[in-house]
Amino acid sequence: MFIKNIILSVFFVFYFGVNSSFAGSQDVKILIGGKQLDSSWGLNRTMDSFGLKYSYFPMSSPLAITVDWIGHSSSDSLSTGKSDSYISDFNFGLKVQPYVITRNLRPFIGGGLSIVSAEIDYLSSDSISKHKDVALGYWVGGGADYIVSDHWILGIDSRYVVAETDVSGKDKKLGGFGWGITLGYIFR
Repeated sequence: MFIKNIILSVFFVFYFGVNSSFAGSQDVKILIGGKQLDSSWGLNRTMDSFGLKYSYFPMSSPLAITVDWIGHSSSDSLSTGKSDSYISDFNFGLKVQPYVITRNLRPFIGGGLSIVSAEIDYLSSDSISKHKDVALGYWVGGGADYIVSDHWILGIDSRYVVAETDVSGKDKKLGGFGWGITLGYIFR
């Protein structure tokens, strides 16, 4: 499921990112960061993150349609083996990103729906146990982009995702606070 989400996200981002028939501007970003899960998660609460983000600003408006995929992973050693956790956030929403401070520094806030999938693998010397689930939730976030040149942007991104699932027979909150640094390209 993790690989399938990456492939679909890359297809989506590059299809819309290079399609010049849209009026307005678009940006595509890579995110590298982390996520801290709610305490109900137990093991593997601190995760590494990698993501692809896409925003479409119709008619150069400060309001954008945003779609992104962010994958999170973590691994912990146990006395009986190892625990690996994978979470995948597929987010749809809107964000507002006006030119408020300067022409190059653009803060943003946004929110929307999130489809979150989770997988926990318990590995011991004699068995492997896998638990998976998918949940619908929502996200809110903000950050800022610095426009380095006509097409390149650097930024910071933070968001809070709220979603709850039943992984391995226990209610787990898949949400948590995520953060990252972004590098992106603007299509005009």
